[in-house]
Amino acid sequence: MTGTAVNPLFRAAYLAKSAKQAVTLVVPWLCKSDQELVYPNNLSFSSPEAQEAYIRNWLEERVGFKADFKISFYPGKVLRLSAATQDLPKSVICNVHGVNPKFLRIGEKVAAERVHGQQAFSKGAYFLGKMVWAKGYRELIDLLSKHKSDLEGFKLDVYGNGEDSKEVQSVAQKLDLNLNFLRGRDHADDSLHE
Repeated sequence: MTGTAVNPLFRAAYLAKSAKQAVTLVVPWLCKSDQELVYPNNLSFSSPEAQEAYIRNWLEERVGFKADFKISFYPGKVLRLSAATQDLPKSVICNVHGVNPKFLRIGEKVAAERVHGQQAFSKGAYFLGKMVWAKGYRELIDLLSKHKSDLEGFKLDVYGNGEDSKEVQSVAQKLDLNLNFLRGRDHADDSLHE
């Protein structure tokens, strides 16, 4: 192992050795072909447990002690609920449990429009979410306020209802932000896709 993978591994070992806190090192679980690119001599592992054993042995040989920390694996893929979401490296479109089929149909329609060179969304920008600060309204208002001079003529529709509605709208009004507040609605609402 080399480079940026080694530094967090050593840090985890020495933090765990100090015994002042519980330590978890988060490591990607990669597909076999990617493992062969990352590990030396085309090395690959059949399971996260086998990869963990290799990592721990490699580490112990270099630091001279058994490090007592947890290794937690995360997938080397991003699962997208539909083609309407942002395309990221190593992402796959996958219907996980409980997704309303209307969201999938919208995603399929958007993907088909993109393939045919059509503009997939023609309504401009909008922000949709329950109107509570924790849903990103503070960040939205701060960014729009900070870049107000660069956003001359930029209009944003904001869809949402919630406990913080009055305060969010009041702050936006005091900052003279070009926000159009509308009632909350579902992402699949026809008014957003027609």
